[in-house]
Amino acid sequence: MSSDVAFDVVAMFSNGQTLQTVLLVSSSILGALLVVKCLAWFFAPTYDLYKVPAPPSLHWFLGHVPALLRNDYIFKLIEWANQYPGIFRLNLAGKPMIIVTDPAATALILGRDADSVPTRSDDYKNIVDKSFDGFAPHISFFGTQDEEHWKVVRKATAPAFNMNNMRVYFPRMLPIVERMLEDLGSEQQAQGAVVLEPHIARMQVANVLHAEMEISYKELAAIQGLPDTPEGLAVAEQQGRQLLADVDFICSISNKAFQDPLYRVFIRLRPLMALLSKEGAELKRCCDRVHRFYKNMIRVWRSRPLPGEDDTLLWQCLAKLRDPATGQLLSESRLLPELGVFMFAGYDTTNSGIGWVVYTLACFPEVQARVYEELVEAGLAGPSARRPDLGDLAALPYTNAVINEVLRLFPPAGTAVHRTTTKPTRVAGYLLPAGVELWPGPAFINRVDGLWGDGNAFRPERWLEKEAACVRRPDGSVDTSLKRYLTFALGPKDCIGQNLGLAVLRLVVVGLVGRYHISLHPDMGTWEDLPRHIHMALTTKIRDLKIQIKPRA
Repeated sequence: MSSDVAFDVVAMFSNGQTLQTVLLVSSSILGALLVVKCLAWFFAPTYDLYKVPAPPSLHWFLGHVPALLRNDYIFKLIEWANQYPGIFRLNLAGKPMIIVTDPAATALILGRDADSVPTRSDDYKNIVDKSFDGFAPHISFFGTQDEEHWKVVRKATAPAFNMNNMRVYFPRMLPIVERMLEDLGSEQQAQGAVVLEPHIARMQVANVLHAEMEISYKELAAIQGLPDTPEGLAVAEQQGRQLLADVDFICSISNKAFQDPLYRVFIRLRPLMALLSKEGAELKRCCDRVHRFYKNMIRVWRSRPLPGEDDTLLWQCLAKLRDPATGQLLSESRLLPELGVFMFAGYDTTNSGIGWVVYTLACFPEVQARVYEELVEAGLAGPSARRPDLGDLAALPYTNAVINEVLRLFPPAGTAVHRTTTKPTRVAGYLLPAGVELWPGPAFINRVDGLWGDGNAFRPERWLEKEAACVRRPDGSVDTSLKRYLTFALGPKDCIGQNLGLAVLRLVVVGLVGRYHISLHPDMGTWEDLPRHIHMALTTKIRDLKIQIKPRA
């Protein structure tokens, strides 16, 4: 029968009826599917979905989408969050999205009990995983909606970020950060200013690759059969520099896709876009190079003895991952997306956090001066300064208050906490149907006036108060069971690498403020010009940060 069908198709092509027939059949099928979907949507129970308050629509068809297409859209969401306390609804071209800022509802959604909403939205898979084309059909534990998959990888890799391992990573990171600080001084001397982002990016790729993943360029050269010569090593080092450029480009596409629905289509149609657009072709080339680099990393790990049960550095945890169904080590293709997401997360979010802390310190010289005084008192700055150790970083109350306040205002993954209901679920008093996307985003919860009083104000002193991350009751007492600070999310799916990210951020701040006085380049304007510098997408970015630094006496 299949041969008859093939013959009919060939005959159709030869008769010149192809295009009309294919278009007619395709449009009929698509039209029928659309009608079925619309009917299913129309007759599906909505419960209290449309009772949730919503801001006035901005467009008859797009609804609230125009607000999200702005780089600084977070300020509009914060405005709405203050107007509609606790919960409100957005209309994204017919798709409802529920914004949740009520701490009790947020704790329920992100918690562990039976009423929680553990299922992440499709955005994680369709944007983050699919940006790194070539991992298909496998996706990472970050993008999966398979809870068993998530549990296996999360449980296996969580020990990589305990404090014992932090003590291993830290002395490896220290010289990498110090080298970056020296490069900043050289650029300032040569150019009269410093464009910060490339320096942070190079530093963080080196941290992830060498300090956390324990990969050397010599091993990468050997695994590829390159000669054990300076020339062979130079090839591997160039691949590392290219990795930086490629990951940066892929991250930019992921960020665009998070903000712009058209870029989501772009990512889903990657093979076609690679043929039709220069950007699509470049994305494919970048992904191909990144995959080759990651595969070589895995092959280096596989060339080493299998880590033991007590070996829990990050590369060791990844190398030991097993398929729960077979008990076998993950194949290279299965391991690629897991490695990829740790490389991506360790790179992009930390870069964002460092950029915002430096920007804020440059905007508030009196705060910077107080941080410097604290460093001098701790022996970490001044003529007799010593190198910091890991314990020093947590013992700087005002410096950490500044960092916490910056991360409150500009959480690196501020838009990344999404969940999808899989059954009728009550949220903040409203019964919502299955399939509704919930967005308890740190970027607006962290700024709601009803939780913070002055949510948009930069006031690091608030973090010197006891239990500053917890909700304040009307009488001024603290409710330690509810959190108002969600920079690292909450519950079992909170940020797995927050200890490491904070360590890098603190180390950079201690080194930078200890060595240099930081100011904004005149092109950056002042704190009041913030909206033109912020770029809200998959991560909260500052655009083209340009500073001037002066060595301290």
